[in-house]
Amino acid sequence: MGRKRLIEKVDIDPKYLDVKNWPTVMIDNFKPEQKEIYSRRKQAVEMYLKDHTLEDIKEATGLGRKEVNRYIKRCLTHDENGVIWGYRGLVPQKNLTRYQRKSFPSEEENKNTKLTGAFQLLLTKYPTIQEAIHDYYFRKKQKSVTDPVIRTKHLHRRFLDACRNEGIKLQDYPFNTKDLARRSLYRYVKKLEQDNPWDASKRYGQETERRLRGTVSGQKNDVYIERPFQRVEFDGHAIDAILAVKFKNIHGDEVVEIMERIWLLAIIDVASRVILGYHICLQSQYSSSDVLECIRKAVIPWQPKSLTIPGLKLPDDGGFHSIAIPQTEWALWDEFCYDNGKSNLAEIVNSRLKEIVGCHVNAGPVSTPERRGIIERFFGLLEENGYHRLPNTTGSNPSDPLRRNPEKMAKQYEITADQIEQLTEVLIANYNCEPHSGLGYLSPLEVMEQRITQRDMLPRLMPEDQRNEVDFLSYTTKRKIRGSLKQGKRPYITFEGVPYRSEVLSRNFGLIGEELHFLVNTKDLRVIRAFLSDGAEFGYLTATGKWGITPHTLQMRKQINQLIYKKILYLTQSDDPIECFQRYLEEEAVKKKKPRNQLESLRRYQNQSTGNRTDTLPKIEKESVGEQQEDDLSRKKLENGDDLAALRQRFKTITF
Repeated sequence: MGRKRLIEKVDIDPKYLDVKNWPTVMIDNFKPEQKEIYSRRKQAVEMYLKDHTLEDIKEATGLGRKEVNRYIKRCLTHDENGVIWGYRGLVPQKNLTRYQRKSFPSEEENKNTKLTGAFQLLLTKYPTIQEAIHDYYFRKKQKSVTDPVIRTKHLHRRFLDACRNEGIKLQDYPFNTKDLARRSLYRYVKKLEQDNPWDASKRYGQETERRLRGTVSGQKNDVYIERPFQRVEFDGHAIDAILAVKFKNIHGDEVVEIMERIWLLAIIDVASRVILGYHICLQSQYSSSDVLECIRKAVIPWQPKSLTIPGLKLPDDGGFHSIAIPQTEWALWDEFCYDNGKSNLAEIVNSRLKEIVGCHVNAGPVSTPERRGIIERFFGLLEENGYHRLPNTTGSNPSDPLRRNPEKMAKQYEITADQIEQLTEVLIANYNCEPHSGLGYLSPLEVMEQRITQRDMLPRLMPEDQRNEVDFLSYTTKRKIRGSLKQGKRPYITFEGVPYRSEVLSRNFGLIGEELHFLVNTKDLRVIRAFLSDGAEFGYLTATGKWGITPHTLQMRKQINQLIYKKILYLTQSDDPIECFQRYLEEEAVKKKKPRNQLESLRRYQNQSTGNRTDTLPKIEKESVGEQQEDDLSRKKLENGDDLAALRQRFKTITF
């Protein structure tokens, strides 16, 4: 065959006719004889492609025309990945193709001959057997109850059954072999896993499947983030420790019992690794309100927690960015990364992030914590250097040697949630101030300060007119005004099962049937702020009864309403719902863990409520009424019905 015809017969990209584009071979580990053989083959191929004559090639390398042609074809063929073999095809004793057997050995030949390729020939001749192996191993098309993950020794039985179904006789392969092709099946299954990693990963559990699905070979997931507050990561982590709570039982005696594990929520800056803010949720599961509280703490200037545990001390610079770096007070980020938890995806969380913080939200792929590896690594360090050193730690898993009866230790030492909060404050502050190997052994705060003050990577700041913490925990809603002049019911609205009224609303029967828009503070539901449909402020509405006196959150209101709906809790008009709820939790806490978490969360909320509980609401009400008195003339017109027609027309024409 001529030189030109040989090259044209091989289907190859023209660029591979230049040996500079070929995959190379490192021959440092070759034996001397292997190096000599490889060098002669390489020289012959290169001379052939440079149009040297076959006589010159034979004289220089000792290789004839047939050998040279064979080596040229080997170099220009493709491997299983679609890449030409190049110089790899010249390696001595390297097989480029799998051996293909043409026939099965007879019973007499079987004793003295090798069975190389017999198993592959069997699958080629009987494709239904190969299909059965795939179906059983990857559990495809299996309508009947089978092993969730079939073991190879059980698969061998299925393989023999499939051979019998194909009519293979006992004197034929595989029945005429000593182990009935068991080892061949094992080798085939191993190669099957390597060639089908997506299907094989399901055999090793959801975690293996998730990791394989969440990583892409040869690609980098994220670009390099250098500017502080360009991207932050958020996540929640169940602290590896058992805590105790002290309360009084129905007999008035103090009892110490353990709680369910509590949650640590944190926001970390990707560029500098600074923890911008954190929040500890005492409930058994964190809610959207806890997510918003963590976001609020990351934006507003940090207020250090008072420490009562002897020996605990915050760093000199405070340990948080808003204290150590004044330029970062009220700083906002551009991108917020979190997982697909229900609390994170809540509408109120997304609306607060977009409207107040003004950032993009990135939920990322489902069940892929690797995309938020920085925050996940931080939780690991916090556990390793902090919580795992406590006597009440649960360790990282049930078999962790660090776990030594944490329930008993928590009750013995009475380790409470407040103590864990103080410890967490110091641990995070120290983390922000300690050198980090990923930052060139600078601390996260040092990196943030350098990039902001020396490299002018200034973050966005929240405008002063928006620096109201209530906005973080508020959301808008609307309700229809109820009431009936015929039945003597003054106008009111109902929110989460509780009527709300005000002096102005109760005198305007003409508004019955219309809608008011509200700004609800989820941290305190005693009063809600009302607006007309055109955006004009209408004033504050107060919850009726004790609901309007005792501070409580939206989550508490929903928990109480759920107990009332299930007829577990009964309230009269004179009862304080929060006090009744607390007594119920104290009774249930004797025998259940979840009410203990709720009880501790309620206590913390009550301790954080500032001022006298009975004096706060009248003050708000008086202020709101005083604002309404500034527009006394408009109120009189509403009372007399002079402008009711115009007001109703305004409700009909203005839409949201």
